[in-house]
Amino acid sequence: MDLDLVRTFLEIMRQGSFVAAARNLNISQTAVTARVRNLEELVNCKLFIRSRAGIQLTLEGRIFASYASESLQAWDKLQRSITTIDAEKESLFIGSETALQSSLLLAWCFKLRASLPHVKLSVSSGRTEELYDRVSEGSLNAALVYRADYAYDMPIRQVMEEKLILVEAPGASNDYVFVNWGDEFFEKHLQSFPGLIDEAVVFDHGPLALDYLLQRGGRGYFRYGVVKQMLADDTLTLVQDAPEFSYPVYIVYQAGTGQSLIHTATDLLFDLDLEKSSAGTSQQ
Repeated sequence: MDLDLVRTFLEIMRQGSFVAAARNLNISQTAVTARVRNLEELVNCKLFIRSRAGIQLTLEGRIFASYASESLQAWDKLQRSITTIDAEKESLFIGSETALQSSLLLAWCFKLRASLPHVKLSVSSGRTEELYDRVSEGSLNAALVYRADYAYDMPIRQVMEEKLILVEAPGASNDYVFVNWGDEFFEKHLQSFPGLIDEAVVFDHGPLALDYLLQRGGRGYFRYGVVKQMLADDTLTLVQDAPEFSYPVYIVYQAGTGQSLIHTATDLLFDLDLEKSSAGTSQQ
């Protein structure tokens, strides 16, 4: 079974709607609907009842839900066990927010491979809560996230902080380009610009959104490190008096004794030229 189908099912359960699940998974509502349809075809039963009041689980859906989360956890543990069969090599499992800039993650991966060539490196992405859960239960050693959640009682350190600024590009289009930079940004943006997202062209991938803006024109929020040079050469202009949003990045990792590899990997992250990594050509 495609585990993305199971993850989508669980996200709909948590959020109570297909729309909210699509937003949190950074996919379209059409994709969420298609995944549910495929899952229902696989299990040969209807899992949700949709109405104006929201969604409800069918009896079969409630039965499926009791096994879905356990199945994902079992799969993570199986992958970890298979990957670590080679006892001669240590393994490092790191994760990152789907919406986080890839330049920082890539720079960290390059540093890890150069400094720890004997270590098997496995990199994955996911949502905030999923990453915290995976670090907590041990299927990830560390994860880059954009929100510090101290309720998990794990070490959390701020890696860097950047600004998201509103920029404008000349062109035929007056489109507002929206990139979901995470839950905190989404909520603050909603407070500052009620209803604007409904009229926007929405992207879940920063580079594609920026290319759209540069080619079509319009305005949107992007990381200062990425657009700094474009502002300097007048390719983009700063929208004056627009609110700025902070974009902190944290690392959460496993605690306790016997975690020397994780501590080494974390130290290598902080050894990076974070300003240069932040201003890389790739972003999410």
